[in-house]
Amino acid sequence: MPDELAQSEKSMWVKPIRFAVPRFNDDEINSKYDARELLL
Repeated sequence: MPDELAQSEKSMWVKPIRFAVPRFNDDEINSKYDARELLL
């Protein structure tokens, strides 16, 4: 078995970094759409 690994083999099992997606609560969503209705 080889002692050295290729670069692709080294990173094969590394999990990618996932960035948190901002989540909005119901009140924030409703206020966004309410403000949009006023513009129309």
